[in-house]
Amino acid sequence: MKKDLRMACFKFHLACFNKLEKKEQEGFKGWNMPENKKELEQGLLEHIVKGFSPDNLVDISNYCNMLWNLDHGAKERVLKKLREKGKNENKD
Repeated sequence: MKKDLRMACFKFHLACFNKLEKKEQEGFKGWNMPENKKELEQGLLEHIVKGFSPDNLVDISNYCNMLWNLDHGAKERVLKKLREKGKNENKD
């Protein structure tokens, strides 16, 4: 990955991380409980309707992150891809 794209990803990651850390400190929790999926979906839709300001894009991304991580198979798929990538990189 080229340096400018890597830096853009890192800056966005930090913005998302900082926002979630603040919310966690304010007492928000339960994002990883399957019974909260509908509430997360609703929050995502509400934020999409608000538009695409930089701060709102961070919120949208965080909702997507939480919903994506509720998919219990997602972790296994990511780990599998990372293992495959590591094997391919070690061949060079």
